[in-house]
Amino acid sequence: MKAALVNDTSGERHVGCNAVIAAIRGVAAMHGIEIIKSYTRSEIINDACYFTGADIIIINGEGSLHHGTPNSAFLWTVLNHAQMNNIPTVLINTVWDGMELDDRQLELLNTLELVSCRESKSLYQIYDVYKERMAWVTPDMIFAHHPRDISAAPQKEGLVYCPGSGKLTAQIAQRKPNILIQRHTGAPSFEEFCSELTNYDGVVTDRFHTCCIAMMCGLPVYALKANCHKVDGLAEDSQAFNVYETVEMAENAPGDTSIDAGLAYVDMAREEIHELFYAIKECV
Repeated sequence: MKAALVNDTSGERHVGCNAVIAAIRGVAAMHGIEIIKSYTRSEIINDACYFTGADIIIINGEGSLHHGTPNSAFLWTVLNHAQMNNIPTVLINTVWDGMELDDRQLELLNTLELVSCRESKSLYQIYDVYKERMAWVTPDMIFAHHPRDISAAPQKEGLVYCPGSGKLTAQIAQRKPNILIQRHTGAPSFEEFCSELTNYDGVVTDRFHTCCIAMMCGLPVYALKANCHKVDGLAEDSQAFNVYETVEMAENAPGDTSIDAGLAYVDMAREEIHELFYAIKECV
């Protein structure tokens, strides 16, 4: 079975996105699905997509589909192309938050064979617009990227701060804490990033994938709100951590996190991810 992968974010030099794409490729191969071509969002929007030879199109929604941002535009181009060429298409690993659809977009969305959301908050919203086939929650693909034996005893005291937004960066700018940037030129490998995280006693972040990686490492997570409900949704589904409005609130919540719940969620996620790919194979 041959597949085209849409929204390949591995070129963004971001540890979390790199790990997600590696996981999609790895799990697909385990299930006999050969990814013959992958496309970035910009390639799709610029109409540089050619799905010739693909039995199915797998769309990696990731954090793109919220509030009608420009990053969500690629979805409709892909679905229109798939409909015209009668290619089965699935949307996986997606957030869905505040998406207002016109009639044509609603029609295209309901051509999908299945939708797999990363957290329940997204599923509740997509139920309102996706009527025709199957939708459920499968935790983020990053959880399939690496076994859980990456955890290690902290070697340093204190928290590490992993900012994604300017809001968090501004809150910590004057305090000079331990800062670990997840996205930069020459981004560290997934293993290097995990190794660095485990030098600390806990992680303060507003990045979805940093929350995921910290859970995989067996570390306490002190999360701040992101630009949509993705972090809140992960916290709610995993019951591993809470989400705070400010850094000060997070720092003053010692013990308000469950490592055991996080590790249990990681184990469950890996099983559910394989179930998802069994379902994908049934779509062709």
